[in-house]
Amino acid sequence: MDQGKGGDYQFPPFGELPVVSGQPQGSLWGFFDKGDEKDELGTLNLLTPSVVLNASREIKYGEHVQLDWSMDNLDCPSMGRIPLEHRIKDMTEEGFIGLDDEIRINTQTSSQWDSLKHLRWWQDNNADQTVPFAITEYAISLSDIENVLKWQGTECKQGDIFILRTGFLRWYHQANAFERAHGIRGARWIGMESTMESVQWLYGKHFSAVASDR
Repeated sequence: MDQGKGGDYQFPPFGELPVVSGQPQGSLWGFFDKGDEKDELGTLNLLTPSVVLNASREIKYGEHVQLDWSMDNLDCPSMGRIPLEHRIKDMTEEGFIGLDDEIRINTQTSSQWDSLKHLRWWQDNNADQTVPFAITEYAISLSDIENVLKWQGTECKQGDIFILRTGFLRWYHQANAFERAHGIRGARWIGMESTMESVQWLYGKHFSAVASDR
C-alpha cells in the first residue's frame, strides 16, 4: 500500500487500482465511500486535521499570498462565455438611501474550482497536440516540474495542494486585444504535459487538489 509522506490514507499502487466500469485506468471513484454513503469530496478528504496542523508548522513569515484574479480582468472569455457585467443600482428608486451591486457573471470568468462534474474525460483530446496563438511554451514536462521542486527545496506530502504557475497571466496582461482573443480560443491550453507518466506522478503524490494560473 502507498501511504505517501505525512498522510492519513493508504492507497494501492497505480498499477493495482481496481477497474471502475466506464472510467479510464486510474479512476478512484468510490475510494472514499463509506458503506452505502457516497462521497462527494474526492481527494479533498485528504485535508485532514493532522495534515492542516502539520502544514501550519511550516509557516515562517505569516505573509499572505494572493491567488485570486480580479473578476474584471478577463475581458474576452473563451468558449462563448460572457464577461463580467457589473451594475450599481441606486436604491432611492425603491425609497431607500443607498447603493446595491448587481452582478452577472459566468463562474468560469475568474478564480474558481471546477466541479468534478464540470467536464467529461476526453480520451482523444490531449493538450499537447496544438498551441494557442502567441503562446510559445504550452506543454510543461514532468521533468521540468520535478527540477523546479528540487530547486525550490519542496517536498510534496499527501494532502498538499499542487499549484502550477505557467506564466499565462503575465502573457495575458502583456498581450494586445487581438492576441488575447485568438490566444484563448479552442480547448487546448498551456499546462502540464498530458501523458500517462504525468497522471501516475500526480497519483503517487496524492495531492488534495491541483490548481494553476490558467
